[in-house]
Amino acid sequence: MVDPITVEVLFPALLALSTALASGLVLRPALIIRITTFILFSLLLFSTLFYAAADNYTGRGIDESVYFHILFGIEGLGAEVIYPIIYSAAAFAIVLILSYMLLVGNLYNKPLKFLSKSAHNIAAIAIGANITIAFATHPTVQQSKDLYETLFPSEVSDVSSFLYPADQTLQHSGKNLIYIYLESVESTFLREDQFPGLMKNLQRIEKESLNIKGIRQAPMTEWTIAGMTASQCGIPLASVFPKVNGQKRRDLAALPATYCTGDWLRDSGAYLVYMGGADLAFASKGKFYSEHGFSEVMGGDDIEAYLGRALPRSKWGVYDDDLFEAIYKKLNEIHKDKQPYALVALTLDTHSPEGHDTPECIKLGISHPSDSIIEQRLACADYLIGKFFDWFKESEISKNTILIIASDHFIMRNDTKVTTIENRENLFLVYGPGIKPAMIRRNACTMDIAPTVMSLLSDKEVPGLGLGRNLLGAQPTLIEQMGFDEFSRQLQGWRPQLWNLWTSQSP
Repeated sequence: MVDPITVEVLFPALLALSTALASGLVLRPALIIRITTFILFSLLLFSTLFYAAADNYTGRGIDESVYFHILFGIEGLGAEVIYPIIYSAAAFAIVLILSYMLLVGNLYNKPLKFLSKSAHNIAAIAIGANITIAFATHPTVQQSKDLYETLFPSEVSDVSSFLYPADQTLQHSGKNLIYIYLESVESTFLREDQFPGLMKNLQRIEKESLNIKGIRQAPMTEWTIAGMTASQCGIPLASVFPKVNGQKRRDLAALPATYCTGDWLRDSGAYLVYMGGADLAFASKGKFYSEHGFSEVMGGDDIEAYLGRALPRSKWGVYDDDLFEAIYKKLNEIHKDKQPYALVALTLDTHSPEGHDTPECIKLGISHPSDSIIEQRLACADYLIGKFFDWFKESEISKNTILIIASDHFIMRNDTKVTTIENRENLFLVYGPGIKPAMIRRNACTMDIAPTVMSLLSDKEVPGLGLGRNLLGAQPTLIEQMGFDEFSRQLQGWRPQLWNLWTSQSP
């Protein structure tokens, strides 16, 4: 069965190509018409390749995450990750040269004898119109237009009436925090009726933990740094904006004017560490953590130096087994010397579309009886987090430490059926002293995680932070107040007001 998105892209592209070839080979119109046809065809070719490169990772074409990385750069990406971009650029250049020779060059500049000059020109105009229609209906143009329209909202409320300011007088309880973001490992994968036997360890952990269900994915929280911003600061990443009030976009990506969970923990005297296998420059993750209270911010190169040996790498960075080795080592160190502390970590090997073969899982034969490639990687992630959880429970560290295991966002393009499932949910499990195993269902999003974590670590209940609401309290979330569709519409409409949070101005 042909992917509908593929048909959506290929139809206008093939339509334009066939009409362009007809213009060059058969009609051979006037030079000005050939030049116009060439320009339109070039734009459509670029749009098709741009869409294909974006869809290779997102699975839904061009979305907010694509423009975020265009605006804030792709430093830190390995060559293998950007191969589709390189291939697309090469294909674009080759086809552009050939189409120029065909449509504009002098290879064919005499009209066919059996058609009059006016007939050629009329037919060429029709062909140009055909290419224009193909370009106008292209999904690249349509999706970019939809995103652009969110820059100029109408009939939205004042976001300031929904924002909870940070309570900087809040007292820390003295408990430590370990927060593990499992890349793209959404709670949907734990549903035994849909993914039988896939996540046995997480299902076991789920039964021993506080399990908050119903955490959905709001706009502007759909990729890693956006999911981290939402779950730590209570606001989304409003990444597309026409002005920055004189500040550099890449400085704004760290949300310098926003008070996040890390800022509060630092001000409370906690020692903060971030560990992730990817390059810290990518998506400004390193800058975000450095700006928000983290004393140690470790990416792939830092982890390699910390472990004291050369580490094998996937195209995204250090493999998860080596990441966990560094986590074990770092926790043992800071637990002796740095209490209270918080360690935040991000795994990589379940990154869409296919994830990566973690060496430890290959060595041990960890697998899942499925034809899905990503499910093999998910089974490995389940093994690694199960191993870590068992170690944590038996260690001295667990006596005064809260462990949170969560997804950063929904998985993007992959070879499972998960993207077709309704009511997908993010993962959020809490285990630690004084926390009883239970399942709580709320209608929420990842922005509601931030005040929830602060409440777990403080001496009193935190009602909210930013646009998030404490999921352990009685106050309704904004989704519960408005409904998901209306909240999403308002959130997109609040984008210009949210820019002010980035530029040190009150909304």
